[in-house]
Amino acid sequence: GEPLAERPLVQQFWRDHYQCEFSERMEGSDGECMISGKFGPIAPTHEKIKGVSSLGGQASGVALMSFDKEAFRSYGWEQNRNSPVSPDRALAYVLAFNDLLKQDRGRRKDIAGIGFLYWLKNPADLDVISVMDVADPKQVKELLSFDPQADPDTNRFYMAAVSGNGGRLRVRHWADLALTQVKLNLQNWHRQLRVEYPQYGGEEPNPVRLWQLLYALDREGEPDDHTVLALFRRGIEGLPLGYSVLSTALARLRHPGGNDARAKDKAGDQKSDPMSLARLRVPIGLIRMCINDLFRQFPKKGYSEMCEGLDESCKIPAYVCGRLMAAYEDLQRTTARKSGVPINTTITDRFFSLASTYPSAAFAEIVDLGQKHLRKLRRLDGGAAFGIEKRIMEISNLLQPGEKGPYPSDLSLEGQGLFALGYFHQKSRSISDASDAIDGKLSKESSNQDGDKENQQ
Repeated sequence: GEPLAERPLVQQFWRDHYQCEFSERMEGSDGECMISGKFGPIAPTHEKIKGVSSLGGQASGVALMSFDKEAFRSYGWEQNRNSPVSPDRALAYVLAFNDLLKQDRGRRKDIAGIGFLYWLKNPADLDVISVMDVADPKQVKELLSFDPQADPDTNRFYMAAVSGNGGRLRVRHWADLALTQVKLNLQNWHRQLRVEYPQYGGEEPNPVRLWQLLYALDREGEPDDHTVLALFRRGIEGLPLGYSVLSTALARLRHPGGNDARAKDKAGDQKSDPMSLARLRVPIGLIRMCINDLFRQFPKKGYSEMCEGLDESCKIPAYVCGRLMAAYEDLQRTTARKSGVPINTTITDRFFSLASTYPSAAFAEIVDLGQKHLRKLRRLDGGAAFGIEKRIMEISNLLQPGEKGPYPSDLSLEGQGLFALGYFHQKSRSISDASDAIDGKLSKESSNQDGDKENQQ
């Protein structure tokens, strides 16, 4: 039979008994409960919340509501009468926090000293944080095809971002959203992080994961708490990322630095080239998201959302300069490959930081070096030299001549992001074209060999 302690009548008896005893003990301390809105006894103190020691709280527990200093006792209100809550509601929120803070429940994610606690109103087979953190390709693919009209959902998503401060619990953020809206926000999150990438081996790169973004912002994968909170709010609530995240991503891009083996292992990029596409894919995706967020917040005439891949019609000077840098780098690499002389330092290694902030100062030298490479390449392979020179001219013609020349004297933070995006897009397209050309050549050679065999037979 059912245990005595679990029978509803028995439980109700003890609730009534506890309420009666508490009312007699706290006679004269009645008020309106802030949570339930009912008038009755007010709990003078609340139980401690456990499990926040790793977030900066005391191991013995922390308090969400506590007025233990004289300065907090305005108008003679002692202890928690300043923030009146009934005993049952006070116990309920403490028990709820203690349950959510348990590490084995799968409803807590700790990053940068913040504990993100999340749950759904109705149980469902969807872990919202996992869609950002683990980003399983199959799950993300299903999310990208989500249609709220075809699949309406009345469920709701809740999230509390908390941290400890000595004996107190700090609620850093609170979210209460319809699950349908959360799905749409996550859908946009993954779409905005996508950038064109060469399809090596016919396999599409995995969706960007949260830890990859953390390493794109900090060499140890531990950016400050405000940045982490901004990322979570962008993914779940769709709130735009600001200039701060864009600035951090650009600084990390220009100065990768560090010898953190974990970052290299996780990124899966063991190449020495700090500007390889494998290393750039994640930070460029983040930069694209930041730029598009800013364009939506502060619309500009002639500026539209930046695409995943190369936009050959885009005439924004910063974007065009980025494309031009990639074209000159391709020229240098092609010349070195044809001559059999290895490159110690690429044009990008030398000039990327300068060109992405002060293009006019950098391109004066880049163009001069490019002419030297072109002259050498014409002697080695005239056809390759003609193709690359034609591409450089087509890109250069997109720049409008000004009083001080075609190149901007300096770039804003948005311009620096557009420069990086243009560089990546052009470099990715060049590698894809080269790969297609090699595949076409191999296919043609294979066909010729098959034809020779048939003739011999």
